[in-house]
Amino acid sequence: MISNNIDFIEIRKKFRHRFEGKVRFSEVDSFHIVHNLQYLYWVEWARAEYLNDVGILIDKNTYRKSFPVVIAHAEIDYFNPAQFADEYVVWTRVKRIGDTSVDFENFVTLKDDTPLVLTSCTLVLTDPAKGIPHRIPNEIRELLKNYEGKGL
Repeated sequence: MISNNIDFIEIRKKFRHRFEGKVRFSEVDSFHIVHNLQYLYWVEWARAEYLNDVGILIDKNTYRKSFPVVIAHAEIDYFNPAQFADEYVVWTRVKRIGDTSVDFENFVTLKDDTPLVLTSCTLVLTDPAKGIPHRIPNEIRELLKNYEGKGL
């Protein structure tokens, strides 16, 4: 169900970071298509790879100590279904850095560029001891800005 109002070529040009995968049997539903929730798992993993690739070490302590973020908001728009064994690409970018939050955007396509979903997500950095929002450190801001360049 592709919308004629969306220019997927222009959307795709905004992204640099690429994460590839292949649809597994456990990700499809009884209709033999990827269950809608799976896309959110894919983009979560792609965001972790993005952070790792820009220089924020992702390990077992990252989300508890060094970069304790929580998802404050997530949206997803579905365009086409993926099926078992399809190869896909998750494109990731940081759209905005706030005082305590980072807005991510993901565009998931098949390898042939068929658009699957477009997502946005706001992550909020928290103080690990208090669980309240905490200012994003300058070092993380600089890593994200250096990777994204002028588009951020």
